[in-house]
Amino acid sequence: MPPKPKLQLDKGAWQWAETTDHTQVTDEHVKRAYRLNLPTCVKGACKRNCKGNPFCLNSLGEKSWFQPLDESKLQTYDHNEDRRQEGHFVGLKNLGATCYVNTFLQLWFHNPAVRKAIYAWRDPALPTEYYAGWKPDSICGHLQVIFALLQGSIRSKICMTGLLTVTSLVPYQDAQEFSKLFLHVLESALSGNTTLTENVIENQFCGSYVYVTECQNCKSQSERPATFYELDLNIRGHSTLAASIKDFLQEEKLEGDNQYMCNVCNSKQNAKRAIRLRRLPAVLNLQLLRFVFDKNKGHKKKLSSFIQFPETLDMSPFLQDNGKGTDHGLYELAAVLIHRGPTAYSGHYIAHIREQEIGSWYKFNDEEIEKMNNRKLELGKEEDNLEGGSSEKAPKVSKGYHSSRNAYMLVYRRKNQEGRLSLYSDLPAAVRGYVDNDNQEFENYVSEQLHVQVSDRDFFNQCNRPSYKVLLIICYFVKFQYNRNLPIIMTWVTTQWLSNWLSSPSSWEKVTNKIFKCPHGKLRADDVVKMKCISKEGVNQ
Repeated sequence: MPPKPKLQLDKGAWQWAETTDHTQVTDEHVKRAYRLNLPTCVKGACKRNCKGNPFCLNSLGEKSWFQPLDESKLQTYDHNEDRRQEGHFVGLKNLGATCYVNTFLQLWFHNPAVRKAIYAWRDPALPTEYYAGWKPDSICGHLQVIFALLQGSIRSKICMTGLLTVTSLVPYQDAQEFSKLFLHVLESALSGNTTLTENVIENQFCGSYVYVTECQNCKSQSERPATFYELDLNIRGHSTLAASIKDFLQEEKLEGDNQYMCNVCNSKQNAKRAIRLRRLPAVLNLQLLRFVFDKNKGHKKKLSSFIQFPETLDMSPFLQDNGKGTDHGLYELAAVLIHRGPTAYSGHYIAHIREQEIGSWYKFNDEEIEKMNNRKLELGKEEDNLEGGSSEKAPKVSKGYHSSRNAYMLVYRRKNQEGRLSLYSDLPAAVRGYVDNDNQEFENYVSEQLHVQVSDRDFFNQCNRPSYKVLLIICYFVKFQYNRNLPIIMTWVTTQWLSNWLSSPSSWEKVTNKIFKCPHGKLRADDVVKMKCISKEGVNQ
């Protein structure tokens, strides 16, 4: 029932005192003073508790006790599942179309030279020790923290949100553009640091070639040198990596409207132009141009044709001097970057990376990381045909070769290249402190969630115990039984105690009403508004 105004309840409790002599006070008058004559509020009828009615038990926290109990809603997820397993790598969360960024971060983290440079980099404003709230504010600083977490975190997956806040490249570039631009941004950021003695990006990824143009009239040659961080290889019409490399180096004829201006002849002449590789980098990035512009449709499309590539790549035949006298032309496959999807504007990015120390292959799929069997590259389901994709069957390949319809980048590492993986201790103290703090936050979170689950389970079990259900039933029907003169012994408890108990039965305190007693050891009538009347049997249970 809706609560009566306070003045009305007070008046009803003591109005009889104005016309009744003290010698004529009866039990009925006492009941009115203690408001035991008031009707019981129907369960759920009051939005707020009626403070003046000792029989109103609404809005005290009892609602959840009377709702249907659904055990399936209890939290059962074990947050220790988010804990990194010993010997496993750490994954990266997908923040929404950032899977291609995750693949490159894992790729660079597993490059010993890049990791060493990132660990050695020092921010001039870096504190000597970590303090609460410290965060990096630069690209290199965020990479340092991400790499530190990838090595030292106890989480199975981490978030790289901070990196996205300091670079504008991510939302506006596709995977191939991002790789090029980010390496240049990173090179610029690292080169300005006094703690680094070499340009690691240049040393690792930069090669050189020359455009050689030969005049067909005077046979003179001109050369224009250029550097590259990756080779863009056309795969249209080719089925092997070797064929794509040959196409890249193929001689081009300059004729007709495209004639060459010869400085020797001092006139335009027919000419031949070709690219000649002079120096190859330690890590050879080969971009397979799988996403090409379709002039007829006015947008990019994906080429889903298979391309074969070897585990060991000999680049000597493609070098200007044929690599004579050196083994610098021999490379071993280090990573395969996959785009799984039928179009250039949708799909998912995955990286297969060969870990350098042991030589095992791993598949990095955002949060999920899978180790391949027997140290062998297994492209697996990402080569399955998807709706809208090519139905071409995978060709048979020789031993030591692989074939893919979805690979868009191949990474080769120079064979027998030495590279010590950086130690966690090489990181700045502040960054190590950041990781330690993050690990502690994870431990606290797991502990808190476990406590919540235990509390929820305890509450569920409490609600299913007959004694508690009996208590509430007695609480709600005590007035009905009392009015019928049934042998029910009542007692008073404070409203606050009852509310606390309903909210947390497992942490209840002993009932005490001493502060509300009069000199005669009875409840003061003025304190009825702070009390509720329930059965003593229910309290004892």
